Amino acid sequence: MKIEILDKKSYEAYDAFLLSQKHTLFYHSVKYKNFLEDLLGCESRYLLGYENEKIVAALPLMIKEGPLGKVVNSLPYYGSNGGILSQNTKYSEILLCEYNRFICQKDIVSATYIENPLNKDKNIPLYNFLDKRIGQFTYIGCSENFEEEIFKRISGNRRNEIRRAQKHGVQVFEENNQFDFIRLTHQAEMKEKNRKYKADEFFNKIRKHFSPGKDYKIFMAYLDQKPIAGLLMFYFNKTVEYFTPVIIGDARIYQPMSLILYYAFLDAMKQGYEWFNWGATWFSQEGVHRFKKQMGAEDLFYNYYIQVNMPDILKNDPSNILLMYPDFYVFNFNNTGVEK
Repeated sequence: MKIEILDKKSYEAYDAFLLSQKHTLFYHSVKYKNFLEDLLGCESRYLLGYENEKIVAALPLMIKEGPLGKVVNSLPYYGSNGGILSQNTKYSEILLCEYNRFICQKDIVSATYIENPLNKDKNIPLYNFLDKRIGQFTYIGCSENFEEEIFKRISGNRRNEIRRAQKHGVQVFEENNQFDFIRLTHQAEMKEKNRKYKADEFFNKIRKHFSPGKDYKIFMAYLDQKPIAGLLMFYFNKTVEYFTPVIIGDARIYQPMSLILYYAFLDAMKQGYEWFNWGATWFSQEGVHRFKKQMGAEDLFYNYYIQVNMPDILKNDPSNILLMYPDFYVFNFNNTGVEK
């Protein structure tokens, strides 16, 4: 197998390869690659494996230059899943050897390989620390009786919340221009909780790199003609990504998010999508895990394989690391990773 680096000439062939693989995610796409490069100011190095002039394997990598050297992620930004995509184990092994060789270069401080929960590879990359996550996915594949199928897959509590929202007169619409509401509500909520929030540039660059109604959708909930909740989602291949949910604080009693999710499921089912990706859940997030579970989610455990080449970096204050390598995973700040 011959290995080459993705360039513009191979974009079309690469995306065609992704669409030929059932479990590729939005994060693997060319559009998301270009989005991350623009948003994070990082460099991409997507490894492509060729056999008989056709792509048979791929591994997306992003690289961030910083004061201490380079940090490699597959992939960065809020735990975007990366990892190897391959037609068979032999191709995967070859690509993984190239990854292991690359991340051992002297100027690379650390490298993190984040598995795709839907497509975990038997081959394990080089690592000296391990961090674990729970991936949660709801299977939404369905060809008929969509409403009935949704109610079969979610718990009684969530079904009641949907009915309660409808009884209160909450209405849901697809409105793909509602970025200001999503942005402002999200930022206000995160600031109140003293948590990291997505900056203005994130929302602005979505419109630059993605197409409304195709790559992303925004579902909005209204009560008495006033917006009370919204959900930004991304779409690729067979999977829908639950990305940025927001609710006006005092509107939670009307359960607008459960109704939004009902319409989002219904819409995705009708379009032939098979998986709804809720994203990563930490083991400590019991309430979040329970909510997703009640919305029909299955647990798919996966790992962050972290190779730290400069042990002294572990002595750095996390706030300094975040300034040097924003939005990249460098090492586990909570010291809960398992050392190999």
